Amino acid sequence: MTSPFFVTIDSQKTLDIDDAISITQSGDLYIISVAIADPSAKVGVGSHDDKLAFERAASIYARDRAVQTMLPRHIGADQSSLVAGQPRQAMVFTITLNSSLEVVGFEPSCQVITVNTRLTYEAIPEIARSTQSPLREMVELLSRVSTLLLQRRRSKGALALYDIRKLMLSDEEGNLRQYESLDQMVGHIIVQEFMILTNSQIALFMAENGLPAVYRNHASRVSAPHALDLANTVEQWLKEGLVTEASVGAQLGALIERAVYDGVARGHYGLGLTLYLHGTSPLRRYADLVNIRQIRAHLDNCPLPYSQADLLTISASINKTLRERSESTVDYHKEVLARKAQRLVASGNLVNMEDNVLSAAVKLAKDAGHLPEAVVAELIRRLNNNTIADAIVDRLAIQIPREAITEDLGVAFSNWMCQHPHNVVRIIMNGIQTQVFEGLDETVHGVNGGFKCVVAVSASGRRLQGVGVHREKRVAKQKAMVEILCRHLSLPINSLSPEAPTQSSSSPAPRATDYKGALIELCRKRGWAAPHLHVAMSGPSNAASFTATATVHPKGGDVESATSPECATKKAAEAAASAILLERLAKSREATSVSSSNPVVQLNEMAQKNRLAEPSYIFTQLSIAPPQFECVAQIVVDGNVLSAKTVAGGKKVAKELAAAEILGQVKIAS
Repeated sequence: MTSPFFVTIDSQKTLDIDDAISITQSGDLYIISVAIADPSAKVGVGSHDDKLAFERAASIYARDRAVQTMLPRHIGADQSSLVAGQPRQAMVFTITLNSSLEVVGFEPSCQVITVNTRLTYEAIPEIARSTQSPLREMVELLSRVSTLLLQRRRSKGALALYDIRKLMLSDEEGNLRQYESLDQMVGHIIVQEFMILTNSQIALFMAENGLPAVYRNHASRVSAPHALDLANTVEQWLKEGLVTEASVGAQLGALIERAVYDGVARGHYGLGLTLYLHGTSPLRRYADLVNIRQIRAHLDNCPLPYSQADLLTISASINKTLRERSESTVDYHKEVLARKAQRLVASGNLVNMEDNVLSAAVKLAKDAGHLPEAVVAELIRRLNNNTIADAIVDRLAIQIPREAITEDLGVAFSNWMCQHPHNVVRIIMNGIQTQVFEGLDETVHGVNGGFKCVVAVSASGRRLQGVGVHREKRVAKQKAMVEILCRHLSLPINSLSPEAPTQSSSSPAPRATDYKGALIELCRKRGWAAPHLHVAMSGPSNAASFTATATVHPKGGDVESATSPECATKKAAEAAASAILLERLAKSREATSVSSSNPVVQLNEMAQKNRLAEPSYIFTQLSIAPPQFECVAQIVVDGNVLSAKTVAGGKKVAKELAAAEILGQVKIAS
């Protein structure tokens, strides 16, 4: 029988290489061999090195580099690591899959193996694309089968999140990771899926043979849905913008417990398995080393080194060590961020402050009960420039006391919410998961060709209600949520009247904010020369601000111009200048061509005279400062739908412009 061709796949920086993989296809069967480093002969139970490994529980990593290994270097990296070209003692698990990827064979054995080739994560896609590499066929097979295993896990009920477009992949417990490139992601899928497969089969083997083991248990909270349903829900949240990749962890944390080790198998929610354990990383995790020792003793017909009582004690100790380490690491990073935030706030220079540091500054303000002036000013600047991070907005909305939000900050926050209603839905959903809000009720009714959504939640003993009206049901809900959050924070809600729908987050941005395009189109319709836009930059290049001046020359009239306030980008400055100029032109006789009588009244009279249905008007608020409204007017004449879309600084002017344009269409048609 031909020896398996083993490859390892790891980071270039990895020294303790635990696992190697081999795969071949024979007809409809896949023969997979997974070799796991076996240091058990070099680390005796109860030895000094074993006690040290037990105390450490696992290697500690910073990025991809080990900063503290579980085993001493001379045992782990030098003598046991599966280094290419070096014979090593290993536990080899041979797994046979049929065409449906069902396990039809599993055989563990103790062998001395030699890894043929070491691969890095980055090298995998390059080999798969190469027509010359002798490893291409094997790498393609590894990639194809691992992807199928991932999809099969998902279909069988695992909490497996996988989005190749967004470069997102979840681990065995559903924790989401976003990769920098598809090339980086492919290698991780291969290693993850074959290790999950191997660990699950080791768990079955040990249970079937009565071998006490350290199991990996993952429980859900009582309120958690089925793992597959949760995966579908999270992916829908991401698609609709209700959560971000960065905030998914917090969402899942509210529904599922942290995975733990135990001497008794209690099931694994994330994988949808009744039995699961860790056994593929004995150089890095003590639980894996314990399980490999148990299997080795069983295969050698020797007494087992551990009883179930021993493993209950070992599991509890590992859990305690890992939990304390995690908490101390989190506390350390929080302390570092807090000190940096305090230093920068004291200096008053927050413009270039990183998002996580500003978030820490807001957290300090929460604990103190008030926001420093420098923090307020920076929050207002980022809200107005649309550069504020989701985590900061979430903290501001849910954690900061209402009385700590100043009037100016409240106005800026309210304006931001009107422009980003889909983010407000995410904030409230986060609040429900963290029990800031509860008792969510939602009713939707059809009204005037659109939808009226009434949403209510409870918070701090108050019942909060919001109403939204829009031609799209989703946007109506967003509007209602905006009103709720404004009421919760005691913020102004003047701009949130039901008859003025906010923009749908799913609508293309140019439709709502392309003031420059609207100005160009207006000039074209009027037969004027194209508008001239001049942009000036001020400030350092790393923190520049822009102002723009828009100029038009109406036929037979005076030159009209408008200058924008300072903006963070050239595009925003041009849009602001165009918006201001559009408002001025909308009020002028040359731009509007509105007769001395009200065109809205004229259109209504025309409809009544010809026994037509009344015209409909739908408004979308495009911006708060400067105020801009889009009006879409429609009327059915002789079976044809006539429509007009206009933009102006007020709803009334926009409505009159739209009515005037439809009147013009009626006259042309007649």
